[in-house]
Amino acid sequence: MNKIYKKDNWYILKIYSKDIKTIITKIKKILKKNKVKNYKILNFFKKKRKYINYKTYISYTNLLPGYLIIYLSLNNDLLYKIKSIHGVISFLNISKNKYPIALTYNEIKKFIKNIKKSSETKFEKGDIIIITKGVFLGISGKIQKIYKKENKILFTTYIMGRKTPIIINLKYVKKK
Repeated sequence: MNKIYKKDNWYILKIYSKDIKTIITKIKKILKKNKVKNYKILNFFKKKRKYINYKTYISYTNLLPGYLIIYLSLNNDLLYKIKSIHGVISFLNISKNKYPIALTYNEIKKFIKNIKKSSETKFEKGDIIIITKGVFLGISGKIQKIYKKENKILFTTYIMGRKTPIIINLKYVKKK
């Protein structure tokens, strides 16, 4: 018996983040083989540009490492096939009877909004900032490094004619 849980719902898959492209490809193959036409696979990447020796290098950072968001009509057969893909750990929100619980549209919308919000950084390396509070009030400088985990930045400024590095909390600076 091939039980359909509900027509077209959102599910979150926990995966090994190193294999993300392979996993997405395998899921698409399974869905194509099972003639599933209405599906979406969401993953969020942030594009970063680095300038080294006058060359531009583009890299991508996964904003949701270890997870994939899938929109599809799930049944027992698809559930088993997706879970058996190498690199897929499990579905999130597993109920007592071992079936994944679908997320509501509002939950997904809120989830996506939070991911996008967290990916927005006000500052980038090379930006000119000015200090708004503290001992160095009014001093401006150029950002050298951003410490996201600590919510701090390292910037350089000139004090008494000398180049001086300063580490300060992001809440005390603004762009000039």
